[in-house]
Amino acid sequence: MEYFKSKDIVVLIKKYEIMAIDCFYDEMGALISKLYCLDNNEILVDIKPSKIINTICEIYNNDDYISCSKKTKKIILCDKKIPVFINDDYGSIWLPFGTTNNDTDGSFWLNMNYISINPHTAKADKKTKRLTLILEDGQKLELDINYKNFMLKWGEGAALKYEIDKSKRRIIAQNHFNY
Repeated sequence: MEYFKSKDIVVLIKKYEIMAIDCFYDEMGALISKLYCLDNNEILVDIKPSKIINTICEIYNNDDYISCSKKTKKIILCDKKIPVFINDDYGSIWLPFGTTNNDTDGSFWLNMNYISINPHTAKADKKTKRLTLILEDGQKLELDINYKNFMLKWGEGAALKYEIDKSKRRIIAQNHFNY
């Protein structure tokens, strides 16, 4: 499979609806990110997942990931592996899993908008301690993520979404009264 270069990431972000970002080391020892895109597109890019998330933040929020995560900290009580709100057309919330600070093959990012219906469609295998997620377009991802940790992170993302929606409703109500 062909790898895209890091210089292509902006075009890829704007062209595809990215549902998840996983990574692995290739046979040369380079860290490769696998983008799971809507409609069964898997794209390989020779860039770290944290750089992809940072670029997504810069494109849609005009800010870097660190600034976006600080804003999230103010909205919800969360101090590690902070979900981030992306101000794109869909109001995406990205959930970090694994060792996202160090960008190792344990790094994984999930766009909450694309998980099939709700997090309870995730299937946990207690023997292998692997979690299978079903994305909106039917793609299945098998991950080394603990189900309890997954649900905790999902809860943080849901809390962030709730607070953002509450703020939007307040703004709409204020604008309605001003007319």
